[in-house]
Amino acid sequence: HKRLACPMADLSFALSVLKGTTRRFREEHGMAYTNHLVKDKKLPLSNKMIKGFLRILNTSDTDAPVKLGRRRVVGQQPFWVSFRALVSVMSQAGFRKNEVALSSHLKDPWGAHKPSRANVWWHLQGAPAAVSELSVMQLRGLQTGDFAVVTPPPSKADQFGQVWSDKKIFLAFHPTSEINAARELQGMELAVPCLGEVARNSTPLFVNASTGQSFTYSEVDGLLRHMLLAVLPDAELVGKYSFHSFRIYLCTTLHASGCPPAMIQALLRWQTDESLKEYTRLTYAMYTGFLEGAAAVTDLQTMAAAGPPVDPPELAVEALDNMEGIRLPPDER
Repeated sequence: HKRLACPMADLSFALSVLKGTTRRFREEHGMAYTNHLVKDKKLPLSNKMIKGFLRILNTSDTDAPVKLGRRRVVGQQPFWVSFRALVSVMSQAGFRKNEVALSSHLKDPWGAHKPSRANVWWHLQGAPAAVSELSVMQLRGLQTGDFAVVTPPPSKADQFGQVWSDKKIFLAFHPTSEINAARELQGMELAVPCLGEVARNSTPLFVNASTGQSFTYSEVDGLLRHMLLAVLPDAELVGKYSFHSFRIYLCTTLHASGCPPAMIQALLRWQTDESLKEYTRLTYAMYTGFLEGAAAVTDLQTMAAAGPPVDPPELAVEALDNMEGIRLPPDER
């Protein structure tokens, strides 16, 4: 604009015009204006929804047929084992979609900056350190007290892995928990084996076993949409969720469990607390609990109230008398 000699309005003037326009919009449309001016945010998934996803993805070939789009779900097949591990890790490790899938194999090819099978190590109970791979017998023998140890990949908040790559994700193994990322990673290691340092470094963490390549956005988005259609009571609600709903879910459930804000920020690998404020949601139970707690408070005595009582009118007169330039006659006080 300067080069073309086009004068620009002062930013403060533009802001005042914007505020005035927004105020007029609010006056004309009432409280409905909030739906148009507030950023549309995706909803968090719930434990019930994720458990529903995993039950669908565990459908056996002997169960009644279940389809997600055109694909029939057969939980034992490598494709579904791998995708089930992806869903579980998204639920408990807070990965972003671009960390587990590609926008396109041509425009966004998988590379060493993406998580590979080498990002997963195993720490067995009583062992002195984690190891990069386990034998089939060791994998089948995993038990409570064992851990999958995952190295976070670089992300948009940490593009060179300088902040979070040395802060591991510890996923405890449990044989029966409905949501258990370590158990699903165990299943993936058995169904889609990847042995040797070279192979583990060059294989995407989650592989579409049908193509031998990383999942793509279109694949995971399509599968998520069909799972949502299966677990939600109204198809119109599907658009309120996305893959980012996994991160919002983890943030919200950690908050509801009493996890300190600084720890939530670390677990979800945010560098500032702005994202924490953006994505934390109050649940019905939390809101109710806070209000019930407030209603149960019986002692509101403060330090000021603990001093000698002061007559409010006398206090007001003293304050007025001390104000420079104000001296009220006694009969006007």
